[in-house]
Amino acid sequence: MGCTPSGTISREAMRECQAYGWSVSYTLVLHSIIVLQPGVENAGIPTGHVGIVEAINLNGSVYVSSWNIVGPGIVPIRYTVV
Repeated sequence: MGCTPSGTISREAMRECQAYGWSVSYTLVLHSIIVLQPGVENAGIPTGHVGIVEAINLNGSVYVSSWNIVGPGIVPIRYTVV
């Protein structure tokens, strides 16, 4: 399991990930969690966003799946290239 932060991840968030057995790295790993800081790649402000690394493309871009709750029982899956 891995957690891949983009930008500057807080020390607290890094410790939380590690406390639950996740490795933290700035190197992208397939099927890891990517953490997008607030405002990065349209991630919400002030919370940011997370997603799953589905593919790492040859040009360095990353195919990411993520979810958002729109309303009761409505949880769409979004696929984006970061």
